[in-house]
Amino acid sequence: MIQIFDDFVTEEEAEKIREGAIEAGFKDQVAGPDNAPYDGIGEDFESDWLHERLALKMVEGLDSVPTIKPAISCFRRDKAGMTTHNVAHADTICATHAAILYLSDPRHEQGGTGFFRHMETGFIEHPEHDSDLSKHIQKQWTDEEKWAMHAWVFGSWRRLIVYPTTYYHGRFPREGHGQTDEDSRLIWITFFNLT
Repeated sequence: MIQIFDDFVTEEEAEKIREGAIEAGFKDQVAGPDNAPYDGIGEDFESDWLHERLALKMVEGLDSVPTIKPAISCFRRDKAGMTTHNVAHADTICATHAAILYLSDPRHEQGGTGFFRHMETGFIEHPEHDSDLSKHIQKQWTDEEKWAMHAWVFGSWRRLIVYPTTYYHGRFPREGHGQTDEDSRLIWITFFNLT
């Protein structure tokens, strides 16, 4: 299930987070459990209280507050010309869940996150990691003809989305926007396990 929390942070909090991320800067690096090259990765300096707030949001409808154990947490900036490696992918090697907080300047908001169906199998979730079927589908992550979008979430200012990492997803449109840190796409992303 894709969960959407609008106004996850206040205007003041969002501005502070955004300014801090831009001030800290972004760099290209090999990161994550896949050891792949990623562009525009920023230092994570806000995760403790953001994860606490995320846990409180996740408790809605539950009997107790879940414990969120973050596996990866960072900021990501994508300028025009920066495209994603894949049309669609799953992040099952990272954790059980992912959350994205959209922090692009509202004057320059563009795009969001697409959720995809694998045309050959009809799957919207990745099968067991390292199975033959899993490996077969992974080889098709870059092939646009193998995927159809079935849901899309606009990346509006201060919106947070949470979804299982088994879901096939990707930035849409695939290319970032803007020429500077101030007018480009900016998100905070975290991968976490619920316990």
